[in-house]
Amino acid sequence: MKTAADDDGEKGLPPKPPVPQQGGYDRLARFMGEVPDVAVFHRFAHLSAQSLLHYQSELHELDLRLSTLQREDREAAEGTDRRHYQFNSTRLRRSVWGDVEGDEWKNDSRQWETMLEIREGARTHMADAALTLHHQVVNIDKPHDSQRQDLLRWMDADRSNVRLTGPDGGIWEDARLEELLAMRPPTGQDGDASTWLVGKLVYLYHVTVGKHLHAEGQADHFHNTVVYSDNGAIRVARGIVRSTQALVACVLPVAGILVLYTLDDMWHRLGTIVAFTAAFSLALVLLTPASIKDVFAATAAFSAVLVVFVGSTD
Repeated sequence: MKTAADDDGEKGLPPKPPVPQQGGYDRLARFMGEVPDVAVFHRFAHLSAQSLLHYQSELHELDLRLSTLQREDREAAEGTDRRHYQFNSTRLRRSVWGDVEGDEWKNDSRQWETMLEIREGARTHMADAALTLHHQVVNIDKPHDSQRQDLLRWMDADRSNVRLTGPDGGIWEDARLEELLAMRPPTGQDGDASTWLVGKLVYLYHVTVGKHLHAEGQADHFHNTVVYSDNGAIRVARGIVRSTQALVACVLPVAGILVLYTLDDMWHRLGTIVAFTAAFSLALVLLTPASIKDVFAATAAFSAVLVVFVGSTD
């Protein structure tokens, strides 16, 4: 999805509805629910990690205490139940019943009481759940900056007029992208530059043609806002960008060979190979989601083509 604002006072257009009264969480929630591309939240990974650290400390202390008690029970005097705790869970659990025969060394319930303390409040289960949740949170992709900017523009007073007056009012403006997560992050099919170009093309379409063809939403949370579907303008914009990527991929090798063909000096040829190879790898990084391994492999193959051409023309 992509949102865009109309310009006020455009001649020839019907008058715009009045700006809605200031809204808050309810209007913001409705918009995020209907346009999940702008559902951007703070990650709070540091708070999740801090909670895990306290769970870890608490369980570690209990683990040390349990290990000490288990060792003491194993080394207890002959003839006491304590020596059997490591082999017999029933005797360990019955230790809380007290000394049956009045022998103070007969039973020692501290090991089982510590185990019950570990179980209390399902500490281990909560720690496991917190660990799983933390793993999920830190692995949710961050939003693209265009998603955050779309949300901030939508909240403007001349659009949906949403304002949060509490401490969280500036959370999207103040946070770094790495501190945010997106419910619908970029698909990963395009590089950063490609995603930026798609957004610019959609905005260009909106200000030139789209605002004349697409109606705004009637609800307050769609005031002065047009939402473009992934199957419409965004799909066309992405197709244009990908066609440009394919053109660059075709032109760079051919251009490199043509330039090398015109050069006689070997040092000039080597410098040309370096320049075209650097341009090719930069294009891969910016225009595609290729991994560093793929970038190295493709760059090596590209430079090999140019080197082979130079060797065959000597």
